[in-house]
Amino acid sequence: MPNIPLTNKIHTVTSGVETVNRGSAQANAGREAYTIQDLADTIGGGGGAVDSIVAGDGVTVNAATGNVTVSAKIGGNNANNFLGEFTADDAINASRIATTFVTSDNPTGSILTYAKYAFGELNNPAIALFLKNSMIQMEPQAAAPTSAGTGGFAGQVVLFYDGTADDGLYVCTASGAAGSATWTKSALTAV
Repeated sequence: MPNIPLTNKIHTVTSGVETVNRGSAQANAGREAYTIQDLADTIGGGGGAVDSIVAGDGVTVNAATGNVTVSAKIGGNNANNFLGEFTADDAINASRIATTFVTSDNPTGSILTYAKYAFGELNNPAIALFLKNSMIQMEPQAAAPTSAGTGGFAGQVVLFYDGTADDGLYVCTASGAAGSATWTKSALTAV
């Protein structure tokens, strides 16, 4: 790449000025001279630009093209299925949020694969704190679950409402397929 000194100048003209040099100040009016530094400042090359990129773990720099390739994993310190957590000293560690996939009956009896998010650990239990004016929004199921007709996971909570006596918050208290799972219900009361 050519190395143009930042003090070199270029001339520009407004859109209505001819680019042919007419040989006089009056004919050449409307032309302005700018330095390369002026250009760099205009397009954002000055102040805050990256001065250099150093190759290292997960970062390669192509000397011929200047292209930078980042292949580092943005994950939880190489822990599988953990979301990354950035620490105060800019390290990336495994957070207390993990993901797995489980396949089982959904409340309508279909076999589905679920993305399951686990919060906390046995020795470091988690608290989900929702600050003031925050909310949890649940979409109602297509049908109210029943112990006879709906499989479920112990601890599973679903919402159903359609304006009938089936309206309620349902909790599965025993895992199993339809006919083996146990569902309980808390009725919804208008307030």
